[in-house]
Amino acid sequence: MHRHLAILLLFLLSHTTHADEPLYLRCDCNWWQALPEYQMQQVGSANLYRTEIEIKNASFPINFKLVDVNYTPGSNFGYLNPTDRVITMGRVVKATPDAVKENFEFMPPAPGTYQIFLDLDGKTPMVFISKAI
Repeated sequence: MHRHLAILLLFLLSHTTHADEPLYLRCDCNWWQALPEYQMQQVGSANLYRTEIEIKNASFPINFKLVDVNYTPGSNFGYLNPTDRVITMGRVVKATPDAVKENFEFMPPAPGTYQIFLDLDGKTPMVFISKAI
């Protein structure tokens, strides 16, 4: 009985998100680097995080993840289901904190600055994109 409880606790701990570690937008536009200008910032007191990216050439899709410096399991956000891989404006998709190769894809509709959000309030992390105002 105690062994099963210990295994369950280890499983739950290994599948929690590490929101206190900085997360970054890492994409093919920034050579998958964890750069300070792409660090996710908390929005208000909620578990909502945001960063911005300026797109100058909107003629190709951007592949990205929201991840910490070390691609740590539990802090490596990519799409949860293949149907959630492509993000369009106004679409909220499910994410997994344990992504390996599950990069999101965003095709910007036009050059401009876009905000990328990670919502950790619910049981399943969610990602969405909006045009910066």
